[in-house]
Amino acid sequence: RAQTDVGIHVHSYEEKPLSLLNSHSTCKMYLTAKTRTQKVVCEEQHIFRPFSAGYKNTSGAITTTRQVLELQSIKTTDPEPVAIEEFRSVSLKYAHSTPVSNEDAIINAYYLVSRLTQQSRTSTKPDSAQHFSELVFSIRKLNTPAMEKLWQKVHQEEDEKMHEYLYDALPHCGTGGCAKVMSYAIREKLVSHERGNMFLAGLAMASNPTKETIEHVLELCEENPGRTAMLTLGTLIHKVCESNPRECDEKEEGSPITKAESFFKSRLGFACEGTTPEDFENMLITLKAIGNAGRPASAEHVLLRCALNLDAPVNMSIAALEALRRLPCNNHTTEQLLKIYGEHDLDVEIRIAGYLALMKCPSPSVFKQVAKILNDEVNNQVGSFVWSHMTNAMDSTEPVHGLPQAEMMKDALNGMKLREFNLNRLKFSRAWEGSFYSDVLRFGGSAQSHIIFHPSSFFPRSAMLNLTVDVLGASINVLETAARFEGVEILIEQFFGDEGYFPDDRIMKMFNLKPYEERDKEERTVNKVLRRQRSLSIEEDINRVENHLHKLHRTMDNRMHHPSGALSVKMFGNEIRLASFNDISWLNDEIDKVNVIDFLLLMAKGGKKTFSKSMMFLDAQTTVPTILGLPLKLSAKGTTVASVELAGKFDIRNMFWGKMKFDIRGHVKPSAVVDISGRMGVSAVHAEAGILVNSSVYTVTQIKGNATYSQGELLKFEVGVPEEPMQFFNFSSSLFTTLNDEKQAIEGTPRRLEPSPCLNMTRLLGLRFCGQLSLPIGYRDLHSPFYPLSGPASYSISMQRTDPKLTKYQLLAERLSTEDENRYDVIATMSTPGATWERNFDTNVTLWLKEDGKLF
Repeated sequence: RAQTDVGIHVHSYEEKPLSLLNSHSTCKMYLTAKTRTQKVVCEEQHIFRPFSAGYKNTSGAITTTRQVLELQSIKTTDPEPVAIEEFRSVSLKYAHSTPVSNEDAIINAYYLVSRLTQQSRTSTKPDSAQHFSELVFSIRKLNTPAMEKLWQKVHQEEDEKMHEYLYDALPHCGTGGCAKVMSYAIREKLVSHERGNMFLAGLAMASNPTKETIEHVLELCEENPGRTAMLTLGTLIHKVCESNPRECDEKEEGSPITKAESFFKSRLGFACEGTTPEDFENMLITLKAIGNAGRPASAEHVLLRCALNLDAPVNMSIAALEALRRLPCNNHTTEQLLKIYGEHDLDVEIRIAGYLALMKCPSPSVFKQVAKILNDEVNNQVGSFVWSHMTNAMDSTEPVHGLPQAEMMKDALNGMKLREFNLNRLKFSRAWEGSFYSDVLRFGGSAQSHIIFHPSSFFPRSAMLNLTVDVLGASINVLETAARFEGVEILIEQFFGDEGYFPDDRIMKMFNLKPYEERDKEERTVNKVLRRQRSLSIEEDINRVENHLHKLHRTMDNRMHHPSGALSVKMFGNEIRLASFNDISWLNDEIDKVNVIDFLLLMAKGGKKTFSKSMMFLDAQTTVPTILGLPLKLSAKGTTVASVELAGKFDIRNMFWGKMKFDIRGHVKPSAVVDISGRMGVSAVHAEAGILVNSSVYTVTQIKGNATYSQGELLKFEVGVPEEPMQFFNFSSSLFTTLNDEKQAIEGTPRRLEPSPCLNMTRLLGLRFCGQLSLPIGYRDLHSPFYPLSGPASYSISMQRTDPKLTKYQLLAERLSTEDENRYDVIATMSTPGATWERNFDTNVTLWLKEDGKLF
C-alpha cells in the first residue's frame, strides 16, 4: 500500500525491498458474553530503520498510531435497496493524492525565485540550498497552464540571475508542464545547447514521469533527434512502463508511447542500412534509446539483423546487441545470440558483445553450450574474455544477478572444467568482477570491468567499468562508463611519424607500427592478387577467392583511415550521455574561429561576472497510509547551490610585442552550500506533525590581489587580507520536532565533546585559525540512537584577522645583473606594508644553467 518515489531504477531481491521503515501492527478484539464485538484496539508502529538502535527498547525516529473502536449502542433498521448503477469498480491499492495548482501557487513560486535571486546575488548564503529546494517543490505543484504563466512572468524580468535559478530548478521538476516549457525553450533556442542537454538529462532522473512528459520530448525528437533527447525519451518510456505496465502493453492509438516505439523502428529500417556516417550515427543513437526503453519487443528481429549487418560499422553492431539488455528473453533470441557468439568469422568485438547479451538470459542449457563453444575456441581474444568472465561469475556474491547466476552456472557445468585461457593481461581481452555482501549490515556492492583487445591493434579497443550498490534489499546500478576507441595507431603516426608533429622512429618501432603508406601498399597488393586470380582462374574460382578475401578483409583488416571513438555514461541503469571523437574535431574548428587579438583586448578591458549553479541531487519520498487513514510521509532531499564571483582584468598584451609588461588585478569569491534533510511526519491536511533532521555544509572564501611587471623593473605580487572572518568550512546537523511551520529543537544526549582549538599566528602572519567541534556522545548509552539522531552537531574551521591594520601581503622579486649569462641571482622580499607590526622576509636564490640548458 506504500508508494516510494526515488527517481532511480532498482532491482529487488527481497520481499520488501528498499524499505526505510520497519513496521508492524496489532489489533485486539474484545467480545461480550454474547460474543458481540465490544471493542477493537489497533496499534501501529513505524520505525525509521537507518540510525535506529536500542538495547531492549528501540530508539530513533518512531511513529506510533492507536485507534480504538468501541460499541456504544445497537440500533436495528430495515434494509434499503441500493441500485447497482451507483457502484463503480476501483483498485484496492491506496489512492495517493496529487496536488492541484492555482493562482496562489504561481505567486508563491515567483516569490521563491525572486527571494533566491536577491539573497544570493553576490554569493551563496547558508540557507540558499533550502530556498532552492522549496522552489523545486513549488513548481512541481503547477499544472501545464500554470507553469507556462510562471515561465512568461519570470522572462518578463530582465534579471539573468532569476532566469538561471528557474533554469536550474526545471530539470528537477519532472512534470508535464515543466517538460513542455523546456521543450519550447530548446526548440526556440532560448537556451544554449548545453543548457538544453541539462534540461533533458534532468527529466531522465524524474521519479514519476507521465505520458504528457513523453509526448513533449517525442515532439522535440521528431523535430531535432539529438543524442540527449533520444536517450531521455527511452528512459522516460522505461520508467512509465515499469510503473504502469498494463498501460504500455495496451496499444492505444495516438498514445505517446506507441508513437515513440513506431518512431524508433522507422529510424532503423529493415537491418540498419545506411550510406553516410550521418545515417549510421542516427541509427546508433536510436539503438541506444531502445536499450534505455526496453521496448518495443517487436524490435528484437530488427536488432539482430542490425548486429549481423557486415556493411555497418562495428560499433553499431555492438550497440544493436546491447539494445537487447531490457527486452524479454525468448528461445529465438537465445539461439541467434549463440550463433553470433559461436561464429568464428565474425569480428571479435561483435562475438564478445553477443556473449554478454547472452548472459542477460541465463539458463543451464545456455551455459552448457557456451562451455562447449569455449572448448573449441580458435580466437584467443574471445577465449580469454569468456573464460575470465565465467570464472569471475562463478565466484560472485552479488545478490541480484551474480549469486543466482553463479549457482545456476555451477549446477549446469556439473564439475566440468572450462578450457583455460589465462593469457597475458596486457595483450588479451579480460573481464574482472569483485563483490562483497554482509548479511549483518545488509549492505554490499560490486564492481565489474571489461577490457577488450582486437587482433589488428596493439592497444585496447574498448573498456567498461560498472559500480553497483546493494542496500536494504535492493540493488542500485550507480554508475557505468564505457569507452571505445579505434585508430590509436593513426594518432600516434600523426604525432610521431615521419611527417608528424614530433617525428620519432623509436615510438613507431616500440608499438610495431607501420606508416600509413606501407599499410595502404599492402592493401593494394591484395587487390592486385585478386585481379591476377581473375585472369588466371576460371569463373568459379574467381568468385570463391574474391568472397574469401573480402570476408577475410572485413574480419581481420578493418583498420580505419581516421580515428574514431565514443564515451558513454550510464547512471542508475540508464544511458544519459554519449560523447563522440568527432566532438573534439568540432571543438577544434570552433577554437580556430577565435580571434586572439580581440580576446586579449577583451581580457585587458576587464569586468565582473558571477557564475552560479543549483541542483537537487537527492529526492526520495515514501508515503504509507496508517490505520487512521492519514498518510505517514518520509522524505529525503539534498540540494546544493554554488557560485563564483569574478572581477578584475588580465592585461598581457605587451607580453607578445614591445617592452615586456603585464598587469593582472582582480578578486575571486567562491561560495557553496550543501543541504541534506530528512523528515518523518503524519499529515492531516490542515496540520502536520513530525521529526526533521537537517544537515548542511557551507563554505565561503575570498582572495583578491594583483600582479604587475615591467621589463627592467621589480616583479610585484600583492594578496589582500579579508577584514571579516572567513569560514573555510562549516558543518551543522540539527534535529527538530515540527508542527506545521513551527520547529522546536531536540537537545539529544547530554554528553558531548566540544573542543575549540585555535592556532594563533599573530606575530608571523597577523592571522588566527580556529576550529570548533560539538559532537554528541551516545555510544555508551544503550538506549540512544545512532548519530545523527543522537543530537545536534557542528564543526567549523575559520580564519580571522588579528592585526587590525593588516590589509595585504606584498612580494617583490628582482633579478640582479651578473656577468655570467648562465647565472641567475634573484632577491625576493615579502612584507606587510601598513600593518601594526611590520613583517619582512627576505630570501636570495641563485641558479646556474649548464651548457646543455639543464639546471645545475
